[in-house]
Amino acid sequence: MCTIDTIIKTSLHPTEPTQTVKRGKSFEQIEYMTNIIFAVAKRLQQPLDKTLDLIMQKGMISVLDGAYKNRKNRTVRSIVDELSNNLLER
Repeated sequence: MCTIDTIIKTSLHPTEPTQTVKRGKSFEQIEYMTNIIFAVAKRLQQPLDKTLDLIMQKGMISVLDGAYKNRKNRTVRSIVDELSNNLLER
């Protein structure tokens, strides 16, 4: 089982924006996406920053962005399963 210390060991590094934001995200959307990233990091047993970098490198950011829109149709578990399975396969 992954310890919380493994997940929290994130490092700060500068990021460059990949797209122009036309409008901001709501607090609920940020909270929902953070919960998904935390669950994926726990499953992969990696720090949060490395998990997010891996999601972006593998092109799975669209699944994460669309998760909040589909929250009524899909469970968090199914979204986490999809993300973690795709990240482990590639």
